[in-house]
Amino acid sequence: MKKWIGLGVLTLAACGSDVVSVNTEWFVRPPCASVQCPPPRAISAEIGDERYAVACELTGTGQTQALLLRAQKLNGLDVEYGIELSNGLIVNDEFVGGDGCVFKAIEGNTYQGACGSSAPSSSQPCQISDFKASGGSISLSILCKQLPLQAAPSEQTVSVTAPGGIGQPFSVKCSNL
Repeated sequence: MKKWIGLGVLTLAACGSDVVSVNTEWFVRPPCASVQCPPPRAISAEIGDERYAVACELTGTGQTQALLLRAQKLNGLDVEYGIELSNGLIVNDEFVGGDGCVFKAIEGNTYQGACGSSAPSSSQPCQISDFKASGGSISLSILCKQLPLQAAPSEQTVSVTAPGGIGQPFSVKCSNL
C-alpha cells in the first residue's frame, strides 16, 4: 500500500528575539479513495514550547558540517506527527547527504529512509536540494518518493511533497540560528 504525505512550507523564523519558531502544514494522500486519510496537519511553535520538539542545528566547523532539522507535535512524551532530517552532511557549503543522512515523516507510523542530493531512488528515497546557509539562516527543499514504513519497509511507502504538487519538493527555512 502506498500513501502520499504532502508537507507544506516549513519555516523556522525569528520572532523579534533569539527564539526560533516553526510553521508548517502537510497532509496524507493515499493512492486510492478507499483509504481513510488523517486530517491536514499544522505546526506553529517556538523552541521551548513543551507541546513541540523543534530543532534546526548546523554543527561542525570548516569544510564539513552536519544538519539536524526537527518539527514535531508531541502528545506527552510521544510524537503525534512531524518531520525530522538527521545527519545531513554539508561539505564546502553544499548538501551531499552522506551515509548517515536519514529523513523521517511521523504520521501515527514512522516512515524513514536515506537522504542525499541525488534524485529519489529505492536506496535513497529523499532528495535534499537548494541548500543555502548564510547570515544565521538555512534554507533547503525536500522531496521523498516511496519512503518506507520503518516497521515494515516492504509493505507500505509514502511520498513526502509540497501540498500543491505530488512531485514538488517542500521548502524549509530556519532563521535566527
